[in-house]
Amino acid sequence: MRLKEDYLITQIHNHFYLLPSGQSRASFCPPYEINEIGSYICRLLEKEISKEEIINSCFNFYEISKKEAARAQKIIDDFLFFLKNAELLENNTIASLPSQKHKFTSFTPCEYLDIGNIRLGFSRPLNEVKDWFKGFEIKNLKEIKQIQDTEKSMYPLNIDLKVSKDYTPEGKTLIFTKDLKITAVEGGYFLEFCAFNTVKYGFISNSGDYGEIICEKLPDSREDREELFNALRHFYLFASEQLNEFALHSASVLYEGKLYLFSAMSGVGKSTQAKLWEKHLGATQINGDLNLICNNNDSYETIGIPWCGTSEINSPLSHKIGAVFMIKQGTNEEINLLSTHRAALSLSQRSVSPAWNKEMLQKNITFFEAFAQHIPVFEMYCTPTENAVKAALKALQDSDRL
Repeated sequence: MRLKEDYLITQIHNHFYLLPSGQSRASFCPPYEINEIGSYICRLLEKEISKEEIINSCFNFYEISKKEAARAQKIIDDFLFFLKNAELLENNTIASLPSQKHKFTSFTPCEYLDIGNIRLGFSRPLNEVKDWFKGFEIKNLKEIKQIQDTEKSMYPLNIDLKVSKDYTPEGKTLIFTKDLKITAVEGGYFLEFCAFNTVKYGFISNSGDYGEIICEKLPDSREDREELFNALRHFYLFASEQLNEFALHSASVLYEGKLYLFSAMSGVGKSTQAKLWEKHLGATQINGDLNLICNNNDSYETIGIPWCGTSEINSPLSHKIGAVFMIKQGTNEEINLLSTHRAALSLSQRSVSPAWNKEMLQKNITFFEAFAQHIPVFEMYCTPTENAVKAALKALQDSDRL
């Protein structure tokens, strides 16, 4: 037996966890907090191993005496039963699948788009999606050459827009949902946009500096152009992760010079809370659905991005973060400051940055663990009323963070 391959064994601020990545995360499988002994057993289970081998290894590692043997074996038996009952064990050795090497196409971009610290270069003009990038300046090659010597260094992500009918890679499937299939291939990742009609496939290199978007035809309708815009988000967030920037599913408002984020599952009320702050405090809504966070010398800030769900609320500007509220529906107001490990876990679960494998998920965890040590994260049960605004302000004042 062995541990389910896409579960990450990790430690968050002295607490041990089993966390789902890849397909398990996409299928909304739960995280599990375990103890140190459980963590040790799970490490053994990263490779095929028998129950007897686990028991012998634990007895040797923890120097179990004969007097303690019966109790120790029961602890091991109970933990293995828990793993089996939670469907976290696999019985067969995972075979490595053949991986197809992707052929990179060299090209000089004809248009560029700067978003945050990333410069996207495109093989075709962006006429199809310009409406979605209002506030974000599109430049041609001549304009880029004129400013390259004087501007800050930008991370390049060149995207080749292609027209093709079909392409099926060989590799290891990491995620397969009704909307998206992600396959690991040699040199990067292949994306299949299952719910799109025109934008069908994509490829992103391991370094995040080269991508391809493959369409059945050039987008010529509003629906086609929206598909292209939404497909580009996957490429941008992958490249951002290489820069240690992570996106949180959240609405945000600017109030007295600081940005406050409201994060929740869709439909719970994050946008409602943002609107309440706008109505009762005169706050400005910055992004209605997605906030990209970076660490600027231990000052955590958002980076302005155009993707904002269906809210049509976004800004190209950066803002320093004041606090995060993890929203839950309630019959009255109850707000608690989360401990570092609970805050990091909650934030990573609401992150929409790639967690296609365990390594990507660990990047998310490491970032949000550090974030939670500098920025207060509150769990907020609330109603869709002004009382929620008052309770949030009081929580900030009590924590000396307003």
